[in-house]
Amino acid sequence: MSNPTQNSAVEQWLEKKFGVSITAIGVTDAAIASGEIPDFFSLGNNTLYSAYQRQGVLMEVNMNEVKQRVPEYYDGVVADAPWH
Repeated sequence: MSNPTQNSAVEQWLEKKFGVSITAIGVTDAAIASGEIPDFFSLGNNTLYSAYQRQGVLMEVNMNEVKQRVPEYYDGVVADAPWH
């Protein structure tokens, strides 16, 4: 499965920020059904997004709550992110 966000600005920012190398992996419906869900993955199309959302695979991250509960994380990671 191809990764539509491979080498994206977000990926490059994360790699630079944390000094890591991100390797894209394919996520299949079978892996999701078996509970093998990675912490972060790209869906690639809205059909999958809607289906996974209905199944409870995806969760919303409330950035105001992140800022309130872990301000050091928010200030150090989120606030200077290119998508923020």
